[in-house]
Amino acid sequence: MTPLLLYWLKANLFLCLFYGSYWLLLRNHTFLRLNRVYLLGTLLASFLLPLVQVPGLSLGWLWADEAPVTATVTAEAGYVVSATELTDSAPILPDWPKLLYWAVLAGAVVLSVRAGWRVGRVLWRIHQWPTASQPDHTLVYPPDSQTPTFSFFRYLVLNPADTQSETVRQHELGHIRQWHSVDVLLIELAQALCWPNPALWGYGRAIRETHEFLADRFATEQATTQRDDYARFLVSYAFDLPTDALTHPFSTNQTNFPSLKQRIQMIYKQHTQRRALWKYALILPVTTALLALTTAPEPTSDTSTGALATPGATAQVYVEGVISGKGSTPLPGAFVSVKGASSGATTDLKGHFQLTVPTSTVLTVNARGYQDMELTINPEDGDLVVFGDLRLTPKTAHAPETVSAASASVRVSGVVRASDNSPLPGATIEVKNGQRGTTTDVQGHFQLDAPAGSTLITRFVGFKPQTIPVATNISILNVNVVLDPASATTNVPKPVVEPYRITPSQQSEVFTVVQQVPTFPGGQAKLYRFLGQTLRYPAEAVKKNVSGKVFISFVVNADGRLDQIRVLKGIGAGCDEEAVRVVSLMPNWIPGKQNGRVVAVKYNLPIHFQLDKKPAKATGFNQTGTSANPDDQSQSTATASTSGKPTMTVKPLLRPLMGQEPLYVINGEEITKAEMDAIDPASIESISVWKSGPRLDAYGSKAQYGLVEITLKAK
Repeated sequence: MTPLLLYWLKANLFLCLFYGSYWLLLRNHTFLRLNRVYLLGTLLASFLLPLVQVPGLSLGWLWADEAPVTATVTAEAGYVVSATELTDSAPILPDWPKLLYWAVLAGAVVLSVRAGWRVGRVLWRIHQWPTASQPDHTLVYPPDSQTPTFSFFRYLVLNPADTQSETVRQHELGHIRQWHSVDVLLIELAQALCWPNPALWGYGRAIRETHEFLADRFATEQATTQRDDYARFLVSYAFDLPTDALTHPFSTNQTNFPSLKQRIQMIYKQHTQRRALWKYALILPVTTALLALTTAPEPTSDTSTGALATPGATAQVYVEGVISGKGSTPLPGAFVSVKGASSGATTDLKGHFQLTVPTSTVLTVNARGYQDMELTINPEDGDLVVFGDLRLTPKTAHAPETVSAASASVRVSGVVRASDNSPLPGATIEVKNGQRGTTTDVQGHFQLDAPAGSTLITRFVGFKPQTIPVATNISILNVNVVLDPASATTNVPKPVVEPYRITPSQQSEVFTVVQQVPTFPGGQAKLYRFLGQTLRYPAEAVKKNVSGKVFISFVVNADGRLDQIRVLKGIGAGCDEEAVRVVSLMPNWIPGKQNGRVVAVKYNLPIHFQLDKKPAKATGFNQTGTSANPDDQSQSTATASTSGKPTMTVKPLLRPLMGQEPLYVINGEEITKAEMDAIDPASIESISVWKSGPRLDAYGSKAQYGLVEITLKAK
C-alpha cells in the first residue's frame, strides 16, 4: 500500500469517528458557535493528524504483520550476523490498492471540477445583475422574480419581493458577517477528496444546519420582530424556489438544509445547560485513541543483549542489482517486488533490475524453476542499494540438507568508513584471488556474495587496504570497515569497482573490474598536479565556510575520452560544479584493459575541498581554501583577509621541517615571506604548493622545505 493511500484511509477514519462523536453527543445542543468550531476544527484535524507520529503511542497488535522480525547473533570472528526468516512469496493478485487509488483520484477530479463550475456559475449570474455596494456587503437585484433570495460571501441577492423585508435581510446578513460561505467551500473540497466517505455528507448537512440556526438567531437579535413573529414569517415564506447548494437561501427546502420544523424548534429550544460543555472535552481522548490506532510501532530486532529498536521511515530507496541462476549466468525474466505486492520489476536479458521502494521493506525475488529469495532493505542502507550478484537456488525434488563449506555462499554487507567516521563512496571490496567484487554507494554501503572461507580485500585511493575473513559456518555477514589513511611511502593500490557491468551501450560495455585500470597521462602525480593547478575554490564555499570531499564518478572510454561525469556525493556551495568542471577539462586518459583488449571502465575520484580552521585574528578573519585529493603532490591555496592591509597566507599540507619556511616564487621570481604578505589576494591567478617531485630540483637546496609558486593575473 502506498503512503498516500494509507494517509487517505487514516483521514477517512478520523472523519468517521469525529462525526460519530458529534452526532451522538453534540448535535442537539444550542452551543451553535461551539458546534461550528467543532465541525470545522475536526474537519481540518482529520487531514493533519494522519501526518503525526507520536513515539510510544501505538496499539502494536494492529500492526503485528507489518514488519519482519530479525534475529541478531554474534559470530566467532567478532562480526554481527543477521538472519531473517524466509517465507513463501505471496501469490500474484490484482493490485487492489492501486485500483482504489485511481478510483479515488478520478472521483476527486470530477467532483472538484463540478464544484469549481458551480462556483463560477453563481459568480457569473451575480455579475449579470445590478448591484449596490454597502459597507460590509453588496446588494444584488435580480430582475427575475423566480430567483430566490440568497447570500454568497459578501453578495446578498434579494428577490424583488424581499427588497422591503428587513427580516430576510438580517437573516442573510448573518450568513455574510459570519463568513458561512467559507465553511461551505471547505466542505465541498473535503467531499471531493474523500467522496466515498458517508461521514462527509453528514458533515455537510450538520454545518448547513448550524449556519441556518446561527442566522436565525442573528435575525431575531437584530430585527424588531419577536420570536413568535419570526416563526410565523418563516411559515408564510415557505414557498419552493430553486436554489444552489453553494449559497445560503432564506427558504431551505433542500435535503442538505434543516427543515422548517427544525428551524422553528431551535428558535424555541431552551438553551443547553453549561454543565454539558464537558462533552466538548471528549475530543482529547478521542483524538488520542485515534492517534494510537493510526501510529505504527517502531520495528525492533531481538538480540542477545535485548531488543534493538529500528526507526521506520517513509523515504524512497533506489534499488538495483543483477540476478543469476545456474552457473552464475544472468537470469532474465525474474520478478522482483515488495513482499505482498503484485507490481515490481522484471530482470532484462542481462539479469539486471531496478526499482524504487520505501525503506524498511522486504523484497521478494521469484523465478520459475528457482527457490524464492527475500531481500531486506533497512533505513541505514541509505538512498541507494546495489546488489552485486544475487544467485537463486534451483528447485530440486530432494535438496541436500547440508552444503559443503567450499561451495557455500555468504551474503556480506556493511559500511566502509574513514578513520574520521565519514563514509567512503566508491571503495572496492573484492574476493582475494577471485574475479568477484563490488563498490560502496554514496553512503559507503556495500553488499556482496562471497564464498565461505574466502577473504575479502577493501581498498580505497589514499587509504591502507584491509582484509575481511569470511567464516564457513554462517550465511550472512554484516561488517563495519574502517580504513586508515596511507602514509606517504605506502604503495596505494588503484581502485577497482563492481564486478558486473553497469551501463551497457550499443557500441561497448562499461566495466568496473578490469585487469589494468585506466590512468591519467603521466600517472597519479600528474593527475594530482593537474587538479592542484586547475581547481579553484568557489567564492560561495569560502563565504559559507563549506569544506569536505566531493566524490566524482566518470567513465574512461576505450579511446581515453571521459564521459558520464556525475557527482556521487557532494557538499554544495559550488564545490560540486567546480569538481565536475575540472574533470571535464582533463585530457584523454590511458584506457583500461581486460583480457588484452581496450575497454571502457567506470572510475571514481574523490576531490577534497578544505578551509583553514584556525581561530580568527583580533582585527578580522583569515580563510585558507585548499583543493586537492588526499594524496595530492600539488595543491592550490588562497586566503582572504579583512584585517586592515590585505595579506595572503599559504598553508602547505606538510609542516615545514625544523620550523623552516618553503621557498616562495611569484611569476618565476623568488620572493621573501614579507613580500608575499604584501600581495593583494585579488591579484592572484593561481597558487601551487609542491612538497616533492622534479619541480623542486630546479631550485636545488632552496626548495628543500617545499615550494610555493604564485601566478598573478595579467594586468
